[in-house]
Amino acid sequence: MNISKWIFFFVMVFPLSSLAQPLQALPNFGLLTWGSWSFVYAVGDENEEGLTLTNVRWKGVKVLHKASLPVIRVKYRGSGSSIGSGCGPWMDQSDWGAIEKKNTAPTLVFFRTWSDHLEIAVYAEIGGYYLWQSYIFRNQEAVMYPKLYSAGWSCGQDGHEKDHKHHPYWRLDFDVDGPLNEVYQFNTLAGNPNQTAAGRFDTEGSSKRKNSEPKMWWRVYSENGARSVKVDIIDNELSDPSGSPWFEFSRYDASVRVYKADEDEEWDFGSKGNLGYANPPQSLAGKRDIVFWGIGHLSHIWSQSDENDPHWHDRTMAIRPNW
Repeated sequence: MNISKWIFFFVMVFPLSSLAQPLQALPNFGLLTWGSWSFVYAVGDENEEGLTLTNVRWKGVKVLHKASLPVIRVKYRGSGSSIGSGCGPWMDQSDWGAIEKKNTAPTLVFFRTWSDHLEIAVYAEIGGYYLWQSYIFRNQEAVMYPKLYSAGWSCGQDGHEKDHKHHPYWRLDFDVDGPLNEVYQFNTLAGNPNQTAAGRFDTEGSSKRKNSEPKMWWRVYSENGARSVKVDIIDNELSDPSGSPWFEFSRYDASVRVYKADEDEEWDFGSKGNLGYANPPQSLAGKRDIVFWGIGHLSHIWSQSDENDPHWHDRTMAIRPNW
Protein backbone atom coordinates (compact mmCIF):
# COMPACT_ATOMS: atom_id res chain seq x y z
CA MET A 1 0.00 0.00 0.00
CA ASN A 2 1.55 3.34 -0.98
CA ILE A 3 1.61 6.21 1.48
CA SER A 4 -1.08 8.27 -0.29
CA LYS A 5 -3.53 5.36 -0.08
CA TRP A 6 -2.48 4.75 3.52
CA ILE A 7 -3.25 8.37 4.44
CA PHE A 8 -6.61 8.00 2.69
CA PHE A 9 -7.44 5.09 4.99
CA PHE A 10 -6.23 7.01 8.01
CA VAL A 11 -8.33 10.08 7.27
CA MET A 12 -11.37 7.97 6.40
CA VAL A 13 -11.32 6.25 9.77
CA PHE A 14 -9.74 8.92 11.96
CA PRO A 15 -10.99 12.33 10.76
CA LEU A 16 -8.76 15.08 12.04
CA SER A 17 -10.34 17.84 14.05
CA SER A 18 -9.32 21.44 13.47
CA LEU A 19 -7.05 21.12 16.51
CA ALA A 20 -5.26 17.95 15.35
CA GLN A 21 -1.67 18.00 14.25
CA PRO A 22 -0.76 16.28 10.96
CA LEU A 23 0.21 12.63 11.07
CA GLN A 24 3.96 12.42 11.70
CA ALA A 25 6.49 9.61 11.34
CA LEU A 26 8.64 8.57 14.30
CA PRO A 27 11.87 6.60 14.36
CA ASN A 28 11.17 2.87 14.58
CA PHE A 29 12.00 2.87 18.29
CA GLY A 30 12.67 5.50 20.91
CA LEU A 31 11.66 7.31 24.09
CA LEU A 32 8.63 9.59 24.08
CA THR A 33 7.51 12.03 26.77
CA TRP A 34 4.16 13.80 26.54
CA GLY A 35 2.74 15.75 29.44
CA SER A 36 2.98 13.56 32.55
CA TRP A 37 3.38 10.38 30.45
CA SER A 38 6.65 8.80 29.33
CA PHE A 39 7.45 5.46 27.69
CA VAL A 40 9.80 3.61 25.36
CA TYR A 41 8.22 2.28 22.16
CA ALA A 42 9.31 -0.28 19.54
CA VAL A 43 7.89 -2.85 17.15
CA GLY A 44 8.01 -6.23 18.92
CA ASP A 45 9.66 -8.08 16.06
CA GLU A 46 11.18 -10.98 18.00
CA ASN A 47 7.85 -12.05 19.52
CA GLU A 48 5.58 -10.73 16.73
CA GLU A 49 3.64 -8.64 19.24
CA GLY A 50 2.91 -5.43 17.38
CA LEU A 51 3.74 -2.01 18.77
CA THR A 52 5.18 -2.47 22.25
CA LEU A 53 5.57 0.05 25.03
CA THR A 54 7.95 -0.42 27.95
CA ASN A 55 8.69 1.52 31.12
CA VAL A 56 5.36 3.35 30.94
CA ARG A 57 5.22 6.05 33.63
CA TRP A 58 2.63 8.55 34.83
CA LYS A 59 4.00 11.50 36.80
CA GLY A 60 7.31 9.67 37.06
CA VAL A 61 5.76 6.61 38.73
CA LYS A 62 5.87 3.31 36.88
CA VAL A 63 2.57 1.92 35.60
CA LEU A 64 3.63 -0.84 33.18
CA HIS A 65 6.83 -2.70 32.57
CA LYS A 66 5.52 -3.68 29.13
CA ALA A 67 2.37 -3.49 27.01
CA SER A 68 1.99 -5.50 23.80
CA LEU A 69 -0.48 -7.25 21.49
CA PRO A 70 0.92 -10.75 20.86
CA VAL A 71 -2.06 -12.06 18.88
CA ILE A 72 -5.43 -11.26 17.34
CA ARG A 73 -7.40 -14.50 17.10
CA VAL A 74 -10.08 -14.56 14.37
CA LYS A 75 -12.99 -16.98 14.03
CA TYR A 76 -15.36 -17.14 11.05
CA ARG A 77 -18.94 -18.23 11.45
CA GLY A 78 -18.93 -20.42 8.37
CA SER A 79 -21.81 -22.90 8.48
CA GLY A 80 -21.66 -22.91 12.27
CA SER A 81 -21.13 -26.68 12.34
CA SER A 82 -17.81 -26.74 14.22
CA ILE A 83 -15.05 -24.56 15.63
CA GLY A 84 -13.17 -25.02 12.33
CA SER A 85 -16.15 -24.17 10.11
CA GLY A 86 -15.46 -21.41 7.59
CA CYS A 87 -12.09 -19.84 6.90
CA GLY A 88 -9.32 -20.18 9.42
CA PRO A 89 -9.41 -19.80 12.31
CA TRP A 90 -6.51 -17.36 12.21
CA MET A 91 -3.96 -15.95 14.62
CA ASP A 92 -2.85 -12.57 13.28
CA GLN A 93 0.44 -11.12 14.48
CA SER A 94 2.27 -7.92 13.59
CA ASP A 95 6.02 -7.85 13.14
CA TRP A 96 8.41 -5.80 11.03
CA GLY A 97 7.53 -7.87 7.97
CA ALA A 98 3.75 -7.52 8.19
CA ILE A 99 4.09 -3.78 8.76
CA GLU A 100 7.06 -2.95 6.52
CA LYS A 101 5.84 -4.83 3.44
CA LYS A 102 2.64 -2.82 3.33
CA ASN A 103 3.94 0.61 4.16
CA THR A 104 6.26 2.77 2.08
CA ALA A 105 6.49 5.61 4.59
CA PRO A 106 10.05 6.38 5.74
CA THR A 107 9.48 4.71 9.12
CA LEU A 108 6.94 2.29 10.59
CA VAL A 109 5.69 4.19 13.64
CA PHE A 110 3.44 7.24 13.55
CA PHE A 111 1.95 9.71 15.97
CA ARG A 112 -0.38 12.67 16.11
CA THR A 113 -1.78 14.93 18.81
CA TRP A 114 -5.09 16.72 19.17
CA SER A 115 -6.74 18.49 22.09
CA ASP A 116 -5.74 16.43 25.15
CA HIS A 117 -4.75 13.32 23.13
CA LEU A 118 -1.59 11.73 21.83
CA GLU A 119 -1.78 8.65 19.61
CA ILE A 120 1.16 6.43 18.64
CA ALA A 121 0.42 3.67 16.14
CA VAL A 122 1.49 1.19 13.48
CA TYR A 123 -0.42 0.05 10.40
CA ALA A 124 -0.34 -3.46 8.93
CA GLU A 125 -2.07 -5.60 6.35
CA ILE A 126 -2.40 -9.28 7.25
CA GLY A 127 -4.29 -11.49 4.83
CA GLY A 128 -7.38 -9.52 3.85
CA TYR A 129 -7.33 -7.26 6.93
CA TYR A 130 -6.30 -3.67 7.44
CA LEU A 131 -5.09 -3.26 11.02
CA TRP A 132 -4.32 -0.07 12.93
CA GLN A 133 -2.84 -0.78 16.35
CA SER A 134 -2.39 2.19 18.61
CA TYR A 135 -2.03 3.54 22.13
CA ILE A 136 -3.85 6.76 22.92
CA PHE A 137 -2.89 8.87 25.93
CA ARG A 138 -4.81 11.60 27.67
CA ASN A 139 -3.05 13.87 30.09
CA GLN A 140 -5.79 15.71 31.99
CA GLU A 141 -7.84 12.54 32.60
CA ALA A 142 -4.78 10.33 33.25
CA VAL A 143 -5.80 7.49 30.97
CA MET A 144 -4.08 5.24 28.42
CA TYR A 145 -6.06 3.37 25.75
CA PRO A 146 -4.55 0.33 23.99
CA LYS A 147 -6.67 0.16 20.82
CA LEU A 148 -7.19 -1.95 17.71
CA TYR A 149 -9.02 -0.96 14.52
CA SER A 150 -9.76 -3.61 11.90
CA ALA A 151 -11.36 -3.65 8.47
CA GLY A 152 -11.65 -6.21 5.69
CA TRP A 153 -12.12 -9.98 5.71
CA SER A 154 -10.33 -13.14 4.56
CA CYS A 155 -13.16 -15.52 3.77
CA GLY A 156 -14.69 -16.38 0.41
CA GLN A 157 -18.10 -17.78 1.38
CA ASP A 158 -21.34 -15.94 0.74
CA GLY A 159 -23.59 -13.94 3.04
CA HIS A 160 -23.35 -14.41 6.78
CA GLU A 161 -20.72 -17.10 6.42
CA LYS A 162 -18.38 -14.11 6.16
CA ASP A 163 -19.39 -12.93 9.65
CA HIS A 164 -16.42 -13.20 12.00
CA LYS A 165 -15.02 -12.09 15.34
CA HIS A 166 -11.65 -10.55 16.17
CA HIS A 167 -10.20 -11.20 19.61
CA PRO A 168 -7.20 -8.98 20.47
CA TYR A 169 -5.12 -10.31 23.37
CA TRP A 170 -3.34 -7.43 25.10
CA ARG A 171 -0.51 -8.51 27.38
CA LEU A 172 -0.02 -5.99 30.20
CA ASP A 173 2.94 -6.57 32.50
CA PHE A 174 2.03 -4.21 35.34
CA ASP A 175 4.60 -2.78 37.74
CA VAL A 176 2.41 -0.29 39.61
CA ASP A 177 4.93 1.68 41.67
CA GLY A 178 7.12 -1.43 41.74
CA PRO A 179 6.94 -5.07 40.58
CA LEU A 180 4.89 -6.46 43.50
CA ASN A 181 1.17 -5.95 42.88
CA GLU A 182 -2.23 -7.51 43.54
CA VAL A 183 -5.35 -7.62 41.36
CA TYR A 184 -9.03 -7.26 42.29
CA GLN A 185 -12.00 -7.84 40.02
CA PHE A 186 -15.24 -5.84 40.25
CA ASN A 187 -18.65 -6.79 38.85
CA THR A 188 -21.93 -4.92 38.90
CA LEU A 189 -24.58 -7.18 40.39
CA ALA A 190 -27.26 -8.83 38.31
CA GLY A 191 -30.48 -6.83 38.55
CA ASN A 192 -28.84 -4.03 40.54
CA PRO A 193 -26.25 -2.04 38.56
CA ASN A 194 -25.75 0.30 41.51
CA GLN A 195 -24.17 -2.45 43.62
CA THR A 196 -20.75 -3.94 43.03
CA ALA A 197 -19.13 -7.20 44.06
CA ALA A 198 -15.34 -7.33 44.48
CA GLY A 199 -12.94 -10.23 44.72
CA ARG A 200 -9.18 -10.68 44.83
CA PHE A 201 -7.25 -12.90 42.44
CA ASP A 202 -5.65 -15.31 44.92
CA THR A 203 -4.41 -17.75 42.26
CA GLU A 204 -3.63 -17.55 38.58
CA GLY A 205 -6.83 -17.75 36.61
CA SER A 206 -9.28 -16.29 34.12
CA SER A 207 -12.67 -14.62 34.30
CA LYS A 208 -15.53 -13.68 32.03
CA ARG A 209 -18.52 -11.40 32.31
CA LYS A 210 -21.93 -13.02 32.52
CA ASN A 211 -24.89 -11.91 30.48
CA SER A 212 -26.57 -10.74 33.70
CA GLU A 213 -23.64 -8.50 34.70
CA PRO A 214 -23.67 -5.10 32.98
CA LYS A 215 -20.04 -4.26 33.73
CA MET A 216 -16.77 -5.82 34.83
CA TRP A 217 -13.45 -4.13 35.55
CA TRP A 218 -10.24 -4.66 37.50
CA ARG A 219 -7.87 -2.73 39.74
CA VAL A 220 -4.15 -3.36 40.15
CA TYR A 221 -2.75 -2.17 43.49
CA SER A 222 0.80 -1.24 44.41
CA GLU A 223 2.64 -3.17 47.12
CA ASN A 224 1.67 -0.72 49.88
CA GLY A 225 -1.82 -0.18 48.46
CA ALA A 226 -1.29 3.58 48.18
CA ARG A 227 -1.50 3.61 44.38
CA SER A 228 -3.72 1.72 41.98
CA VAL A 229 -4.61 1.45 38.31
CA LYS A 230 -8.14 0.76 37.06
CA VAL A 231 -8.41 -1.48 33.98
CA ASP A 232 -11.47 -2.11 31.85
CA ILE A 233 -12.31 -3.19 28.30
CA ILE A 234 -14.66 -0.56 26.91
CA ASP A 235 -17.91 -1.76 25.30
CA ASN A 236 -16.62 -5.33 25.23
CA GLU A 237 -18.98 -7.96 23.87
CA LEU A 238 -19.60 -11.13 25.83
CA SER A 239 -17.04 -13.87 25.35
CA ASP A 240 -17.91 -16.64 22.91
CA PRO A 241 -20.64 -19.00 24.13
CA SER A 242 -20.50 -22.76 23.82
CA GLY A 243 -22.20 -24.45 20.89
CA SER A 244 -22.87 -23.23 17.37
CA PRO A 245 -21.60 -21.05 15.82
CA TRP A 246 -18.71 -19.85 18.06
CA PHE A 247 -17.93 -22.90 20.23
CA GLU A 248 -16.17 -20.94 23.01
CA PHE A 249 -13.45 -19.94 20.59
CA SER A 250 -12.46 -17.07 22.92
CA ARG A 251 -14.04 -17.79 26.27
CA TYR A 252 -12.52 -15.26 28.71
CA ASP A 253 -12.30 -11.50 29.20
CA ALA A 254 -9.20 -11.42 31.39
CA SER A 255 -6.46 -13.66 32.74
CA VAL A 256 -3.95 -13.02 35.51
CA ARG A 257 -0.59 -14.78 35.54
CA VAL A 258 2.58 -14.65 37.62
CA TYR A 259 5.36 -13.04 35.61
CA LYS A 260 7.91 -15.48 34.24
CA ALA A 261 10.64 -14.34 31.86
CA ASP A 262 10.30 -17.40 29.64
CA GLU A 263 6.59 -16.64 29.10
CA ASP A 264 7.39 -13.22 27.63
CA GLU A 265 7.40 -14.84 24.21
CA GLU A 266 5.58 -15.21 20.92
CA TRP A 267 1.97 -16.47 21.18
CA ASP A 268 2.38 -20.20 21.81
CA PHE A 269 -1.17 -21.58 21.69
CA GLY A 270 -2.07 -21.59 18.00
CA SER A 271 -5.18 -20.15 16.40
CA LYS A 272 -7.57 -22.48 18.25
CA GLY A 273 -5.93 -22.30 21.66
CA ASN A 274 -6.97 -20.01 24.49
CA LEU A 275 -4.30 -18.58 26.80
CA GLY A 276 -2.36 -21.27 28.65
CA TYR A 277 0.53 -21.28 31.19
CA ALA A 278 -1.47 -21.68 34.44
CA ASN A 279 -1.10 -25.45 34.75
CA PRO A 280 -1.19 -25.92 37.64
CA PRO A 281 -2.22 -22.39 38.72
CA GLN A 282 0.23 -20.69 41.04
CA SER A 283 -0.70 -18.79 44.18
CA LEU A 284 -1.00 -15.01 44.07
CA ALA A 285 -1.04 -14.77 47.87
CA GLY A 286 0.66 -11.67 49.16
CA LYS A 287 2.04 -9.44 46.43
CA ARG A 288 3.43 -10.87 43.18
CA ASP A 289 4.87 -9.64 39.90
CA ILE A 290 1.79 -10.14 37.74
CA VAL A 291 0.89 -10.11 34.04
CA PHE A 292 -2.66 -9.13 33.13
CA TRP A 293 -4.13 -10.32 29.83
CA GLY A 294 -7.10 -8.26 28.59
CA ILE A 295 -9.09 -9.96 25.85
CA GLY A 296 -11.38 -8.06 23.49
CA HIS A 297 -14.35 -9.48 21.59
CA LEU A 298 -15.24 -7.67 18.39
CA SER A 299 -17.87 -8.86 15.91
CA HIS A 300 -17.79 -7.96 12.22
CA ILE A 301 -21.19 -8.70 10.71
CA TRP A 302 -20.41 -8.62 7.00
CA SER A 303 -22.62 -6.76 4.52
CA GLN A 304 -22.43 -6.24 0.78
CA SER A 305 -21.32 -2.65 1.30
CA ASP A 306 -18.04 -4.05 2.70
CA GLU A 307 -17.05 -4.88 -0.88
CA ASN A 308 -16.37 -1.28 -1.92
CA ASP A 309 -16.20 0.49 1.42
CA PRO A 310 -14.62 -1.70 4.13
CA HIS A 311 -16.21 -1.01 7.49
CA TRP A 312 -13.84 -0.26 10.33
CA HIS A 313 -14.41 -1.76 13.77
CA ASP A 314 -12.54 -1.14 16.98
CA ARG A 315 -12.05 -2.39 20.50
CA THR A 316 -10.15 -0.62 23.26
CA MET A 317 -9.08 -0.88 26.88
CA ALA A 318 -8.73 1.89 29.44
CA ILE A 319 -5.83 2.02 31.91
CA ARG A 320 -6.31 4.75 34.53
CA PRO A 321 -3.60 5.54 37.11
CA ASN A 322 -4.98 6.85 40.38
CA TRP A 323 -2.35 9.20 41.86
